[in-house]
Amino acid sequence: MPAYDSLNTQITAVKAEITASLAASTYTAADLVYVAKALETLGNLLGVNDIVAATADAQTQLNTYVSGVLDGSFTATINKIYVGTDSQAFEISGGLQAPVAVFVANEDGYSQIAFQNEGVNAASSTDFIAYADNGVDASGYIDMGITSSVFSDPAYTITGPGDGYIFMVAPQQITKSITAKVLNSNVATLTTSTSHGFRVGMPVVITGVDGIFNGTYTITALPTITTFSYAKTNGNVGATSVSPVGTAVAGKTGKGNLVLATANTGTQNRIVFAAGGLADNNTQMYIDPDLAVYISIPTVSTSTTTGALVIAGGMGVTGAVNIGGNVNIAGTITFAGGGTTVQTANIAVVDPAVFVADSNVANTLDFTFAGKYVSGSTKYTALTKKASDGVWNFVSGLTAKPGNTVDYTGAVYDTLKFGQALVQTAPTLSTHVSTKSYTDSTANDVFIANLMAVI
Repeated sequence: MPAYDSLNTQITAVKAEITASLAASTYTAADLVYVAKALETLGNLLGVNDIVAATADAQTQLNTYVSGVLDGSFTATINKIYVGTDSQAFEISGGLQAPVAVFVANEDGYSQIAFQNEGVNAASSTDFIAYADNGVDASGYIDMGITSSVFSDPAYTITGPGDGYIFMVAPQQITKSITAKVLNSNVATLTTSTSHGFRVGMPVVITGVDGIFNGTYTITALPTITTFSYAKTNGNVGATSVSPVGTAVAGKTGKGNLVLATANTGTQNRIVFAAGGLADNNTQMYIDPDLAVYISIPTVSTSTTTGALVIAGGMGVTGAVNIGGNVNIAGTITFAGGGTTVQTANIAVVDPAVFVADSNVANTLDFTFAGKYVSGSTKYTALTKKASDGVWNFVSGLTAKPGNTVDYTGAVYDTLKFGQALVQTAPTLSTHVSTKSYTDSTANDVFIANLMAVI
């Protein structure tokens, strides 16, 4: 009840006047009017005091309720939270889609929503987590956070003390073996071989049990950690083991991608990487939309483990490659594709053989070593073996660049100068010796015979 101590004096005086008036042996009209007024006054005084007391009581109750909501002892449902004088107006003007909270500030410096975990433990971290509709603590969430100063959680060794992170974990599908079944009052209950980890509301696909239980359902109850139930309209089925075991696949998953994207509304729309560059505004890499990935780290490569870009695995490139610096290839190099061209000032081959015409499976290609020179016009000189007759030719003056076959247009046969020739086989055709005429044919015959080592 409200307290009336503040009006005790006034009430006592009014009560005394009423008592004195009522004690009169006869009542005049004035007496009755006085009593009525006194009662009215008393009522007004009590009303004012009640309002004051009621307001105090209401304030106490409100404070208690708010405290209870904040400390979790009371349950409160709040549809939306507005913070800032312009927050509601921004929801409308900004066309926000069903926000649960709108925060608006107007500060000269940066404004923030602050959150700190003061725990200093090996598993302590501060996290902002968004869950999918089927997300739980173990899966189906994206997490942005920072670890504590002594962080050392064996479950998350990818992070260390004071590391910031973004984790994406797709919703998980759980697969369990079914060992027993029962159906009672249109409720099917299956038993898993181990603790299942299912949740009410999960979709579940049952296979390998039988024609009654198999199918796609929604889990309605979890009687134990190894049993789950779903609605199934059918006659009762007694508790029976399932052998061979069936399978329950619960939940839905997704691709699990972590997407970093920009729109096309800006003037650049790049994705920028500045590792260690926050203090000195240094950018090491950025992606220019539909143009290129730029790496501006000046580290020189002196081995396979040094340089601005180090790749532990292989690298596939479908387009052209242009390299402005030196190239050192430690492994085997293979050139494929038609028209492969290698341009170099000098070439040193460690292998004792230079192999050409590897694709000449039907003896249709001329073997050729060629060079280019200019004498009035561009011409070519070559050491080439014709596929048509198998004869090697030293020629110059070719007007067409040698290819799979050699065009001998303009060819002039070159002079060879060497110390000695060893001929293994005697001529078999007249064309195998010079067609030049000799004054002394006998001397020529002798020379040729000596050359052929037949005398």
